[in-house]
Amino acid sequence: MPTTAELAAILADLPPYTHDPVDRLRHTLAAYPHTDPTEGVLAATHNAYPDHPWTGLTFGDLHALLALLDERQTAEYWRGVDDGRVEVMENPGKWLGKEQ
Repeated sequence: MPTTAELAAILADLPPYTHDPVDRLRHTLAAYPHTDPTEGVLAATHNAYPDHPWTGLTFGDLHALLALLDERQTAEYWRGVDDGRVEVMENPGKWLGKEQ
């Protein structure tokens, strides 16, 4: 459990919460910076499979999904630049939701 000071620092560093599901995932994961990646977040089944007593999504799964979404968004930005849909910006991180 984080101390009050640690919690204040985590809250100060959170990305903005928006209506965009990718931003909300980024915001939520940032709120749990020291969580074990194998910790379950969303359970699908319990004791339904002999080899897997628990199925669902872990924090590690959510971090991997966010990385894939960021990668796709970055690729889409550059495709937009290439085909003229997107004007090159001084700070593409702003378009990608990651200020730089």
